[in-house]
Amino acid sequence: MLQSRYDLMKVAMAAHDEVAVAMLLAPNFVSEDVSANLQTASQMIKDVNNLKADPNKSSKTTLVSVESVTRKRVMVVQRYDIKTVRADPDGSRHTFDLMLFQRIRGSGLPMFG
Repeated sequence: MLQSRYDLMKVAMAAHDEVAVAMLLAPNFVSEDVSANLQTASQMIKDVNNLKADPNKSSKTTLVSVESVTRKRVMVVQRYDIKTVRADPDGSRHTFDLMLFQRIRGSGLPMFG
């Protein structure tokens, strides 16, 4: 069930469908990156909507762990691997790989940011 929600989230984010993204996020959603920067659902949705389409981008989200913090709150640790190819003005192409770890807290079923 959780993987299917991740799949739906990926589609909603790619379409910049902020209503669908908001519906998939847990109430009180908060994302925290490895530098302890916090991001709320509305901030995450705004960032997603500002992303430009990248036909060369591929990404994969891996659940590292899901922990129950309280009876009604959970924390998810996920790894987000992104790969894309960019062209310089001279036409040379470069591959970029990025790996992010995030900790996500929320009530109900968690989602990523």
